[in-house]
This record gives sequence, C-alpha cells and structure tokens, in this order.
Amino acid sequence: MENCIRCKISGERVRLFDAIYEGQIEKICERCSIIENIPIIKRPDVSQLKNAEKPKSVYERMRNLSGIRTGEKKDTFFREDRLRELEKKPELEMPEKDRLNLIEHFNWEITRERRRKGLTPERLAENIRESSTAINMLEQGKVPENAEKQDSSSSF
Repeated sequence: MENCIRCKISGERVRLFDAIYEGQIEKICERCSIIENIPIIKRPDVSQLKNAEKPKSVYERMRNLSGIRTGEKKDTFFREDRLRELEKKPELEMPEKDRLNLIEHFNWEITRERRRKGLTPERLAENIRESSTAINMLEQGKVPENAEKQDSSSSF
C-alpha cells in the first residue's frame, strides 16, 4: 500500500491524491497538500465532463472571447477553513472503497481484445450475458454514472 510522501500516512487510513511534489508526481494526503500548498491532480467527475462536452451557445462563446465576466464568483479557497473542516469531519479523508479502478483507455483495450478474439460486439455481449448497448458504451469509453455503486453481478 502506498504512503503519503510527506507525512508517511498509509493509503489505507486516508485518501491519497496524485500531486507534483519536488518535481515528480507523488502520492500525498489532502492535509499535507493544504499545509504545503501543493496542488492536487484530480480527475474530473461525471458532471464536470458533461459540462465540458456540452456545446456552448454563440452568446457564451462571444462573451468568453470578449472577456466580459458575469456576476459569477469563483470559489475562494482558504487553507485554514479546509483544515478546520477536515478536523471536524475526518470521514472526508477516508479512502474511497467503491471507486472504479479502471486502466487508462480501458475502452481501447476492450475493443482490441474483442477484435483479437474475432468477436462482434453483439457476440461478446451474448458470451458475457450483457447487453450489446453496454458493450458499445464501454467501447466508446462511457461508464454509467452509478457504476461504482453497482456490484459486479448487475447489469448496466
């Protein structure tokens, strides 16, 4: 199991994140990243990905190009506030157990192996008792939003 590069706390006790620490990508706990002011590298969640893929209107694109800002305030981050929040709610630091641990470009691997074995998406779906829609979604790199909560025997 990996440990925080700074305080050496185990990844079994707290959630560890990737961060650039002393010129290398290392695992670090949130508390240490706040204390040392080290930015954490986080993967975007489903809602952030959907917002990024959503097409913008002409008005929004023109507003962005012109530099006009709306009344939207960006979240202000205060290190002391976040440290106090972690003190009050230690469960925020707990490691995530239900998170899917997918390899990078998992969809390419699925497609490559299916083709290597000479199977169509429909035949693969039939062999593993899954819907062909699910196979097509996975080969496109799409994972259902609630996939972490489902157990391995359930279907999409």
